[in-house]
Amino acid sequence: MKKTAIILSLILCSVACREMPEAYDVWPDWGEEMPDPMVINGAESDETPYEGQPAWNLDLVDGQQLSFSGFRGVARMLQPDWFDSVAKDGDSYVAAFHGDDGKYRMVYDQKNGLFFLEQPGTEFPDGVWLIGAGWGHGNSASATVSKGWALGGANDVGYPKKIGESRWQYTLFLDNGFSFKFFRKRAWNNEITSNDVKCLCPFTITGKANGDFVPGPFFEKGVYTILLDTEEKTLGIADYSFEVAYKINGEPLGVLPDGASMLGISLDLNTGDEIEFTSNFGDISKILQPDMMEAVSTAKARFKGPSGKWNLFYDVNSKLIYMENRSLAYPASIWIQGAGFGHPAAGRTSVKGWVWDSPADCFQMLPVEDGVYETTVSLNGNADFKFYKKRGWGEADEITSMECDPLPADKLEKGWNNHFTGDFVASDSFEAGVYKIRVDVNQNVVALMDFMQESDVKPAEPAVNGVKLAWRTVGDKEYLAADLSLAKGQKMDFKGFNTLQRLLQPDFYKFNDGNIVFLAPDGDYSIYYLPDLELLYTEYHMDAGYPETLWIGGNGRFTSPWADASSGGKFISPWNTWKHPTGPFYRICCVKTGEDIYEATLYIASGAQNFGQFRFYLRCQTNPWECFSANKAENDNDKPAKDRLSQYYQGAYFQAKSDNFVPKGEANCEAGVYHVVADIKNQTMTYTKIR
Repeated sequence: MKKTAIILSLILCSVACREMPEAYDVWPDWGEEMPDPMVINGAESDETPYEGQPAWNLDLVDGQQLSFSGFRGVARMLQPDWFDSVAKDGDSYVAAFHGDDGKYRMVYDQKNGLFFLEQPGTEFPDGVWLIGAGWGHGNSASATVSKGWALGGANDVGYPKKIGESRWQYTLFLDNGFSFKFFRKRAWNNEITSNDVKCLCPFTITGKANGDFVPGPFFEKGVYTILLDTEEKTLGIADYSFEVAYKINGEPLGVLPDGASMLGISLDLNTGDEIEFTSNFGDISKILQPDMMEAVSTAKARFKGPSGKWNLFYDVNSKLIYMENRSLAYPASIWIQGAGFGHPAAGRTSVKGWVWDSPADCFQMLPVEDGVYETTVSLNGNADFKFYKKRGWGEADEITSMECDPLPADKLEKGWNNHFTGDFVASDSFEAGVYKIRVDVNQNVVALMDFMQESDVKPAEPAVNGVKLAWRTVGDKEYLAADLSLAKGQKMDFKGFNTLQRLLQPDFYKFNDGNIVFLAPDGDYSIYYLPDLELLYTEYHMDAGYPETLWIGGNGRFTSPWADASSGGKFISPWNTWKHPTGPFYRICCVKTGEDIYEATLYIASGAQNFGQFRFYLRCQTNPWECFSANKAENDNDKPAKDRLSQYYQGAYFQAKSDNFVPKGEANCEAGVYHVVADIKNQTMTYTKIR
């Protein structure tokens, strides 16, 4: 399509979009009994091809008059591409058919009170079909598809009218957010997409990178007559007229597939180039991403990024500009993705949240030095985000809070949802505003620079009571660890940790008026920290055993009370790998709370062949592996049966004096966090399900 740019406001086409049918002032009262039977051309329905949609098979010729009885408001029920000259004839209606002679099926959508015409079994090049979401009958004031992108009834799959060799016409209602494709037959695959044809009306209907036809930047919902030409490979709108007056460096903006809902232009830029904005942009200093461009006047900006081919997008609704170069591969750029953030000029959340749909949903971050990236965004109090080495999903490409420390810790925290997620989230004390975020992959930190001094942007150094944790190998894992002598009631000082409330084991510590108090008996303890999983364990020294403590070990389907099995197996070992207590990750140290009474809190998994199973070991580092055996397991909080634990059972009976404890009923037991109490004197194990 030839582009014409004039210095005017936007001229929205008044003829491309037919006047949208108003909601019926006098809609047929479907609850009132209709004349019976429903008849077309003197015949009743002869099949029901789709549920709730009777149909009439008809031999039609161009100009033929069809009669309808048993229906009301027929003029609004027929598709305007196929029928006109509707008139009332006594108790019936007549309408003129216009189309190629042939066999047709007239389908009545009883739910919507609409007719759809189709030729069953027709395939390209004799016919095409339309499937999508957010579209409807050409005489409707709303979308009439049942659920979108379905091979359901006649209302879900449109049949355009063939108007010439390789040319089709279809009049339909398009709602905000619509999407559709054409298909060479009434089945999936065999698509004709926006990648196959050129959109001649990109400001109203344009193509998305995935091939869908979607709203352009100036789309307004209404009824449109679309024209598909598979020979010329174009999609247009009948009587389309549109002019736009936005220019960059003298060139009018169009629409790019990567930002179908926005105006866009591709630019070859060098670092330091000036970009001129003319016509309707206003003061550009108020709409730019400051890390990409800096305004030098109200109509000019200096490009700050690396030289290359860049796409510039203008969102006409929010009046904001976005820039990106998707050809830049890591380490030349990274991306921020998530929820609760937005363009800095928006002053609010502008992203949809955890989607990659448009340039407004995720922002490209450029290096300010090797391995150090920055972007300026608006953050709200529920901000939740991660960083990615490429634009798109991929766990291997994530830069997360499991590897990078959030700074400052009182403003930015590690995300947690029954386990640490790797997200960066706003803390309770965080206040919404515009902030510069720095990602330093050299030091493994993510910092809100508005709160930081340069000298403070460095990795956390975990320490407990002034003792720095150092790397130590225990079993098959590496831990940051420290040995300490601790006293019951002692106030603890943890430095370099994030979200301690979700790290500390509740049997060893409690929070009291802003202080952390140690709860276990006086003694020598070791603290082990797995920073990649955000798990922290406190234990007696490894030589300790009964009567100082008991050690929980088992089949691996249990873990710290602050983790669970929903995290892809990272926090919990395979069920069929029985691990004796050979390392903190595979064991839980109990706290002695009375004579021969030992307590612990742990997460226990459930599910068929995946239930948690554990023992109380009397020793940690000696063979044979002596275990505590209980005569019974008692529920301390009267939970339903599915929450109960029991002794291990063999076949249809419970083994007496068994060493193993499992969720009773296996698959029927709810996974969860349990507080367990082993009473050696009375040979019982009491438990309470916490959550």
